[in-house]
Amino acid sequence: MKVRVFLHHVPQYETHSFLVDARKGGMSHVIGSINVDPRKTTLANCRNLVEVVEDRGVFKRNILFQEARAIMEICSNIFNRPEEHKFVYKLGLKESQDSKQENDEDKDDENEEQSENGDYIPSIFSEEDEEVPLFELVDELWKYELVLIPLSQIPTDDENSKD
Repeated sequence: MKVRVFLHHVPQYETHSFLVDARKGGMSHVIGSINVDPRKTTLANCRNLVEVVEDRGVFKRNILFQEARAIMEICSNIFNRPEEHKFVYKLGLKESQDSKQENDEDKDDENEEQSENGDYIPSIFSEEDEEVPLFELVDELWKYELVLIPLSQIPTDDENSKD
């Protein structure tokens, strides 16, 4: 299963004019992949596969997680979350671009939530859903990619109630 990180776009007028901004926003490039068994693997297991790898009997941070942290480091805290939320993330799934291109006639735009900037916002799973096997969450898991969504990119309950 491919892994990506989601960030909101930041308007150019909100960044320093003398710097070339590296924060493009939207869905990141594929930062890696993990092997899963949809019948046994849960999202909680996916979190462990992303973060930790065993190498000769020693548990280490996965290079995949280091890449995710590097992307999270440059993201804007658009919802003014506490600084410690920068590296805390929720999990989501999004349909892969490959499978969307193959099934354009089956595409249902009504189910895709978009931000003001047109970013596709992946559905975020609750902590309870993280304990459910993947095959119970989505059909045809091969069509989906795992998305890490930093808390700094998720509105607080106060932000949600303003809408």
